Amino acid sequence: MTPKAKQKKQDKILKKVFKWIGFIIIAAISYLAAIIFVPNIYPNSNKKAFLCIPDNSSFNDVTLLLEKDSKVLSISTFKQVAGLLHYGEKIRSGRYALKSGMSNIGLIRILRSGKQAPVRLTFDNIRTKEQLAARLSEQLMADSTSILKLLNDTAFLASY
Repeated sequence: MTPKAKQKKQDKILKKVFKWIGFIIIAAISYLAAIIFVPNIYPNSNKKAFLCIPDNSSFNDVTLLLEKDSKVLSISTFKQVAGLLHYGEKIRSGRYALKSGMSNIGLIRILRSGKQAPVRLTFDNIRTKEQLAARLSEQLMADSTSILKLLNDTAFLASY
């Protein structure tokens, strides 16, 4: 084989290698874009859905809450994006609104920022402190005994 023929063969092999490397890079970028930006949140109900994260929750607790009501189509892509964005180091408790068609990055941004949905607090036909504490504990992330203790604490009530 002549040196010119060897050079052509090497150039041909090099072109194939670069094509495959380019293909792999494009495929990897496409996959990352898909898991980050494609809608993944679809709550079961037609009304607004909420994710309520209690105090001292771990990342596994959050993923279980999302799986419980089938709010996330693919929990594995949610975990991958959460790992890329380092969500899980600090979990903020609260009540978060989930919109249908939300992407993984949209949900993680809301959870990381702590942008919570407001709670509509309504009560009627309440006669005793115990009934009030029970009704408030249904609507808030607090237990009725701690609410009742605050309602009976004169030092706490004096500050208001």
